Amino acid sequence: MRISMLGAGLMVVCAVMGMACKGDSSDEGTATETGTTPMGTTDVGPTESGMTDGTTENGTTDDGTTGPNPSDPTTEDPPTSGTETGVETGDPKLEEAYLEWQKQNGDYIAYNCQCDVDTGFYDNINDCLQNYLPTPALVNCNAEVISGFPQVEFILQCYVAAETKHVQCISTKECESGAAYDCESTYYDDFQGCGVIPPDVIAEMQNVCEGIMPFICMSGEKLPGGYQCDYEQHCMDNSDEKSCPGQYTCPSGGSIPEDYKCDGGDDCQDGSDEQGCPQYMCADGMMTISEALHCNGPADCTDKSDEKNCPDRFTCTNGDSVPLDYKCDSFNDCSDNSDEMGC
Repeated sequence: MRISMLGAGLMVVCAVMGMACKGDSSDEGTATETGTTPMGTTDVGPTESGMTDGTTENGTTDDGTTGPNPSDPTTEDPPTSGTETGVETGDPKLEEAYLEWQKQNGDYIAYNCQCDVDTGFYDNINDCLQNYLPTPALVNCNAEVISGFPQVEFILQCYVAAETKHVQCISTKECESGAAYDCESTYYDDFQGCGVIPPDVIAEMQNVCEGIMPFICMSGEKLPGGYQCDYEQHCMDNSDEKSCPGQYTCPSGGSIPEDYKCDGGDDCQDGSDEQGCPQYMCADGMMTISEALHCNGPADCTDKSDEKNCPDRFTCTNGDSVPLDYKCDSFNDCSDNSDEMGC
């Protein structure tokens, strides 16, 4: 699967900040997981808010097509000033640090967009920039909001230093070279030392600048919209992972897809997803295994009876089993090659 240089690089920030990154929307076959949410947004959960749509102030997009009409009362753009947002201006140093971080990140995006154009991932640099760069209005609004949280001063200053070092490193390297990826590795290490912006701060940025309502835990914490039902515990009481459609809530915290329950493997930390599940008694009567492991391929019983006499399966000499149509297909599907003997 082909991954753009930009998509791969920005995953560093997503991983450190706990982001569920937005995927690249090009038709080159990139999976959602390999893209990223623009760093000027406050979208650090699964929501896709904050992506720029390339619309200019006069309502037209960069390619000349008509975009949202700013005079249309149904169109809601992010506020652009403290007066309009109702946010009281905080520490100017924090606002300046956030804006500098975004500037450095924009330089990184521009460099890698050119790389992606040169390698054919995008037709032109504007298409790439529109996919990753946030709107200036959103960046300014975020800067105003975050300036009111003095606890993030070290984090922002650290981000600025890491991003500046990153841009200086990668701007001298050939696209998609080993040296360029060395820059990404160093960048990840630097960012890990910075810590992450607290969820309640991100929630406030989302709420004020994008109109995304926060999620309030039953235990009282405020989370960004989209943190709930993402399989990870963010609330102290795990209320963000309770009653999620198609998911099983682990008593030990977090949740898992419903079909992971009773699949023969512990997916919850406490193993609760494998408790009370149908069991298979091995032929020697000395061992039981999950029914999900019966006739699934590898032998799990000590006497290997769980893979014998399975419908539509061939039992290998070593005790494992493979689908019956794998026998005599000219491939060694049993590790002992017994499925290809006597053909």
